[in-house]
Amino acid sequence: MLPPKTHLSVFEGRVETLTSFSDTSGNIAVNQVKRTYNGFGQVTIEQQDHDGTVNGSTPQVQYAYSTTADQGSRLTKITYPNGRNVNYLYDSIMYGSNLYTTISRLIAIAVDDGSDLDTAPDVLENYSYFGLSTVVVRSRPENLTQLSYAYLTTQDIGPVWNTAAAPNASNRNVEDIYIGLANHGRVVEQRWEEVNSDGDSVQALDHFK
Repeated sequence: MLPPKTHLSVFEGRVETLTSFSDTSGNIAVNQVKRTYNGFGQVTIEQQDHDGTVNGSTPQVQYAYSTTADQGSRLTKITYPNGRNVNYLYDSIMYGSNLYTTISRLIAIAVDDGSDLDTAPDVLENYSYFGLSTVVVRSRPENLTQLSYAYLTTQDIGPVWNTAAAPNASNRNVEDIYIGLANHGRVVEQRWEEVNSDGDSVQALDHFK
């Protein structure tokens, strides 16, 4: 059941606070969300109080962005109230590529627990692409699983494709390794797989076709 009244506070065209009240006159606040923005209109702090309005002790989620001109103020980190940092990586020693950072293409999401972000235990998920922005592999090193739209045999620094062994179908080219995508990019097959430490598929965990 929704509260009797909800109020939006807008500053420079952006929602600053969203407040719910228990009375129709708007005197007794029961919940409030407050957002703080940077000069680019991006949320930098978000707070929510479940027992009134936001104050100095209200927990907050913080958003950090790159500050250099060539990186376009892209999201780099989210910090949660418990101090946990979730980092958005566009380049790293582990992957050794400047392409991702140049075009601001996300390569991995990793948890900052105080150790080296380029080690596998910290990486939650990393991505391999076809073309500019089509994700064809989402790998999760912590539990050795991956979602794949492509036929691949080894994953070390990104996947190593095996075109010779890729299954063929009547509606695709012989050398087509992207078995999860139709000729025009439509998803036709999803494969969640268990992989070993080298990234080789061990067994299918789930399959949608």
